Formats: sequence, C-alpha cells, structure tokens
Amino acid sequence: MLCKLFAQCYAENVESCLKKKRGCLDFKGKCSVLKCEENRKVYRLTTEGCKIAKYHVDSGLINDATQKCDYMLICYGNECKIVFVELKGNDTNHACDQLKATLDLLADRFTKIGNKRFFARIVNTKSVPNIKTTAHYKNLRAKLNLLNPSNGEYIKISSRKLDESLSNLESSK
Repeated sequence: MLCKLFAQCYAENVESCLKKKRGCLDFKGKCSVLKCEENRKVYRLTTEGCKIAKYHVDSGLINDATQKCDYMLICYGNECKIVFVELKGNDTNHACDQLKATLDLLADRFTKIGNKRFFARIVNTKSVPNIKTTAHYKNLRAKLNLLNPSNGEYIKISSRKLDESLSNLESSK
C-alpha cells in the first residue's frame, strides 16, 4: 500500500516525513553525493548542490507485496528529475518489471510538478548482453517514453556500480 501522505510529502518545501518514522523518506536537502547501496551494489548520483529527496520505496513508501523498485530520487529544480533505482542480483528482466510496476503506481502522483522527467537505473551483479531485446526492457522503455516529454534513452544498466551526475541525466535524451 502506498503511503497516503506521499502526494504532500514529495513537495519541495516539505522537509521531513509527514507520517514520522515510517521509513520511506531517507533524506531531503542538499548534498554533494547521494548513494543507494545494497548487497555490494551501488548507485551514486553527484547532485551538484541541487535539493534532492531519497525515498526507500520497497518496504517504505510502498509497504505491500506488489512489485516495486528499491529507491526513488527526486532532484528538484527548473526541471524535476525523478530517478527510480533497482539494485538487483542476476534477474535484470525482473528488475525491469519492478521499475515499470513502480512507475505505474507512482508516476501519476506527480501532477503538482509541471516540468519533470522520469529515469530508471538498474545496478545488477553481472551484465546482460541482450537485455534491450527482451519484452521486459521494451515495456519499461515504452512506459518511460510515454511519461517523458520526448522519446529518449531514459534507462541505464550497470554491473555492480553506477556513478553519474545530475548533468549526465540531461544527456540521456
């Protein structure tokens, strides 16, 4: 079940979880680097001083048996960038499904933000050479292209570690 207060919580001017101690809002503020880490898999985003929020989605923001990704990052600014992160073992197809399911649940909740783009990031144990040919990947890509103002490559997959900066998200067009 999705936190009922999320629609108010994600607003840039709200500084902390409105429900207190729920476990979904991990950080909100300015920092130079934000890191998501699990089982030796790491996603790191250099924020360039932007205000950012880090949500624990799995067993935090969404607390039921539905498929969902691990983290969601919201980078506030003239254009809001919303990054969904899945830290996965070997099953990259399942990671694509989890990210798409999370987008299906959450994307329409961002109606208060006018200028926004959605991104998906997968950090897995090993590379999957033909992942872009699978229906799982294609469904996720179609969902992201539907949500974003223009078609582009909004998915990145990396083995063990993915480091990127906020300005690199813009070059994902």
